[in-house]
Amino acid sequence: MVANFGHVRGFPHQETLGYLAKKKANQAGWMPWELLRGRPRFLGAGQLDGLQAADQYAGMLRAALEPDEFGGFEAHHLLAVRHQLRRVDGRSWGHGFNVLAQRVMESYPWWPGGGL
Repeated sequence: MVANFGHVRGFPHQETLGYLAKKKANQAGWMPWELLRGRPRFLGAGQLDGLQAADQYAGMLRAALEPDEFGGFEAHHLLAVRHQLRRVDGRSWGHGFNVLAQRVMESYPWWPGGGL
């Protein structure tokens, strides 16, 4: 299996490398971290099919989570693709949103009650 990482302008990729090293050392969760070998590469969105989509989804998530200069959120793009997110018991939760605590997501005015 090969995992590709997209380059994100301004993001400290050393943090990603540190996170992966910590996970590999702890062997935490369901992921077979022992299979991670070598140094991951961070590719530009135009270098590999699929990274453009990942870049778009990341942009939608950022627009939904960071208020604009007027304090508003642009969540409609994210909510429009919610049917494509992994669903657990009919709710969008788990992979993709697992880094965000549910109580944090529910603090946003656009987050539907009880999950997506």
